[in-house]
Formats: sequence, C-alpha cells, structure tokens
Amino acid sequence: MFIIILSLTGIVAVISIWLYGSYKDRLETSVSEVERSLFNVVQNYYNFHQDSIKQHHKGDFHSFDSGDLVKELSKVYSGIDSSKLKVILDSLSMERFTHFNSKMEKPYYNNVSKSIMPPFLLEQISFDTNTLVTLDSLLSNVLKDKGMGFDVRIVLERMHDNQKRYRPRAYVDSLGFMSTRPMLVNPAKREFLKATFVQPVSYVLSKMFWQLVVAFLLVFGLIGTFSYLFWTISRQNKLAILRKSFVNNMTHELKTPVATVMAAIEAVQRYGAKDDKTKMEKYLQISQSELTHLANMIEKVLQLDMDEVKGIVLLKVPIDIKLLVLEVIELSKLGANKEVHVNLLVDDDDFWLNADASHLKNVFNNLLDNAIKYSYDSAKVDVHIYKAKKDITIEIKDYGIGIAQNYIDNIFTMFFRVPSGDLHPVKGFGLGLAYVKQVVEQHGGTVAVNSELNKGTTFIVKLPL
Repeated sequence: MFIIILSLTGIVAVISIWLYGSYKDRLETSVSEVERSLFNVVQNYYNFHQDSIKQHHKGDFHSFDSGDLVKELSKVYSGIDSSKLKVILDSLSMERFTHFNSKMEKPYYNNVSKSIMPPFLLEQISFDTNTLVTLDSLLSNVLKDKGMGFDVRIVLERMHDNQKRYRPRAYVDSLGFMSTRPMLVNPAKREFLKATFVQPVSYVLSKMFWQLVVAFLLVFGLIGTFSYLFWTISRQNKLAILRKSFVNNMTHELKTPVATVMAAIEAVQRYGAKDDKTKMEKYLQISQSELTHLANMIEKVLQLDMDEVKGIVLLKVPIDIKLLVLEVIELSKLGANKEVHVNLLVDDDDFWLNADASHLKNVFNNLLDNAIKYSYDSAKVDVHIYKAKKDITIEIKDYGIGIAQNYIDNIFTMFFRVPSGDLHPVKGFGLGLAYVKQVVEQHGGTVAVNSELNKGTTFIVKLPL
C-alpha cells in the first residue's frame, strides 16, 4: 500500500513539474512576443509620422548656432583661435545634419520599414500622453490579431543608473503585474519605454490545452488504476478472511452430525441397543435428524456451485409465484424448531411469470428460513405479494433481532456473516443471501433489504413480468 501511494505521488509530482516548466516557458514566450510587438508598433508609428518628425528635427538642426559655444570656450581657453574653432563646429554640425537627413529619406514600402529602425531615431519621437495612448491602441490591435487578447498598457519611465532594468523575462512583481524589458528611447533624459500587463494565465493555459488534457487523463488514469488495484487487493484480502472463517465454520458444522451419527451407531453396536427397540428407535431418529441436517448443509454449499462466467443455469417455465410461496411456507413451518406464525397477504390471483421454479423455491426458502431463525422464541413473519406495472414484488418481513446498518451492504457477499463474537447462536455458512442475490439478478430482478436492530428485517424481491 505504501509503495503504491509513493509511486503515485512521485508520478503526479513529475507531471506537475513538467506542466509548471511548460507554463513558465510559454509565459516567457508570451512576454517576448509582447516585446517584439511593442518594438514593431513603435517602428510603424515612426514610419507613419516620419514626415512631421523629419520636418521638426530639420528645424532643430538649422537653428544650431556654434557662435555661443565658441564664446563660452574662449572665456575658458584664452589662447584659442575662435575663427578656426567656429569653422570646425559648423562643419561637424553640417555633417551630422546631412547624415541624419540621409537616414530620414530611406525608401519605405507601404509605410513599413524594410530594415530595423536605428536606435537614434527613437530620440526624435515625443512620447507624450497622446503618443502613448496611440501606441496603446496600436499594440492592443496587434496583440488581438495574434490571439493575445489581454490588456496591455505602455508606460514611459525615467530610470537612474543604479535602478535594476534587466530582470527575468517572466518576472512578476508584488502586485501580480508583468512587464517587458525597458527599451531606452532617450539616453539624455534616461527615459525607457515598456509595456505592463496582468499575468496572462488564461491565455497561457489555453495554449497548453492539449498538454493539460493529456496530463489530467494520465493522472486520472493512474489514480483509477491504483484505486482499482487497491480495491482488488482489499477485496481479495477480505474474501480470504471470509473463506477462512467459512472453512472453519463448515468443518465444525460437518463434524458435529458425523460425530453424533457415529456415536449413535457405536451405542447400537457396543451397548446392545439393537436389542432394545425403544433405544434403537431413539438412536435411529437421532441419526436421521443429523443426516438430514448434514444433507441440508451440503445442499446449501452446492447451491453456489455455479459457472463463474454464466452463473446459475436457469430452466425457465411458466410458474405461479403465489402457489410457490405457499408451498415454501408450509415446508418452513414443518422444518422449524419453534412456533411460527406466517401471515400471507396477496393483492391479486394472477402471479404467473416465466422463471426457474427450483431456484426460486430455494430463494424463498432461504429468506423464510432466515426470518424464522433470526426471530425470537416465537416467530412472526409477514409475506406480502403484489403486482406493479412491470414486476411482481414479494416482501418477507420478520420482527426479529434485525441487522445493524453498517452491515447492510455486506450481507449479500459470499461467506459473510454478521459478527456476533466468537459464538454464532444461529448456524450457517454465509451462503444463503449470496445465492438469493445471484438467482434474483439472473431472473432480471432486484433484491433489497430494510432493517433495524431489535425491530426486524424486510427483504423485498422484485421479479420482472
């Protein structure tokens, strides 16, 4: 049992670790996809607005005046040649403007850049509130087209050098938010652009749907297999205990009549009882009674000598259940060793159906025999036969010792007897009710029981018409 639980726990743990690893990988992939989408959105935004951005920054370059810078440098360095320095600065400014203008005039196809946008161009975009709102809308549309329909917000942050900007791609902060890695957009102001969003659990799980289905099927299959194995082992162990009890009980029950008959025969042979007719009659009567008891016990054992696959072989013929029950009642009264009162209540006269008369007779004989044996000194039994739409119902009720509720589910199990300590005042092998259930179910019927301790038991047999 311990090994089974340990193995199951280990397998479930391995599958759980595998699923968690797959979840983290897909989460990182999702964040990476948002990062790429963010960069593409910024690049496309620049492409759509490049004319206005270019015009704005052309003005900035033309407005550059090196004279102010030369004056400031001359104050610091008194021996510097101001005219030469101004020429050098003007040349550098013109070269920078020409290089930038050539970058801005690269050809585009359908407003989409054919190459990755150079990083220095990000400085030219003014990331104000309106720009961020526009980028939010564009990024949301891009993600929806990719099936990533979770809310994303683009934020602009200023970070100092000592701030940690590089974190694991699937990093989740204390509030449960994730974000893309910061993208530097303005080195001078230390401005970074990033997208934040709530951890997309449902999206990632939807991508893992078949993984989860297969994993759950494997886990439930393993749990079901181990549960069935445990149930089988427990059932076999229980049956082994019941069979051992049955063998011990049967050995005792069979030895008692044999010993009694042998003692009677020995008395006749050794002590001259054969010459005394009275003693001879007494010993013969004892022998006959014990042999009859022995024959009945053997018959009950043989009743369950059935095919394990097909069960009991039935020979169905039209029979009248009412007459069959009446016959069983008379036989039960004759065989009882106590006073018996049977009250028969019949709601109709037509109780014909196709059934095996011999086996059904044994069924009712077992039930009546139990009702009498487990009653007190005087047995009172009510038998009620009535017809429903689709079946005939036979109820056999006694007012005896009853059955505890915790044993009700086990009484139809082969070899089971309700525990009563080391002694069983009522003899039996625990076979009768198992036989009853087998026969009734092979007729397509059902058998149920209602019982209460010290108030009696009712068996309800339903046979289909």
